Amino acid sequence: MPPIRVAQHARPAPVEPQAAFAFPKDHHLVVTTETHVWSWDHRGLTNAFGSGSGGILAAKEAKDGSGLLAVADDQVVVLHDAIRGKDRSYRLKGTDGQIRLLEYSNDSKSLFFTTTLQNAVQSYSLRHF
Repeated sequence: MPPIRVAQHARPAPVEPQAAFAFPKDHHLVVTTETHVWSWDHRGLTNAFGSGSGGILAAKEAKDGSGLLAVADDQVVVLHDAIRGKDRSYRLKGTDGQIRLLEYSNDSKSLFFTTTLQNAVQSYSLRHF
């Protein structure tokens, strides 16, 4: 067996500090945790929605720039107007199982979702919201 070589003066290579990431002004990131939905943009991190029960499973922002945020726990989807700070709570009919995925249509007039117990994509109309 060949002998093991050990470096006499092992030092880690110097690491160059990276510049802080800055979001472009026309972009942002929505971060969902069990208790909050955060919006991270060029101004920093903003709390868009909070849940005292710690049961947030999914969240999705409307694609039309209206500020409408759909936030789901295991039984209810809350439609939150992030610009005006208003909530409207809707229990989506036919939701068996926990909601896994939320998605808006391109015009944000429909909300699509899937659950843990159904193999179909369900739709909820938001035309009168």
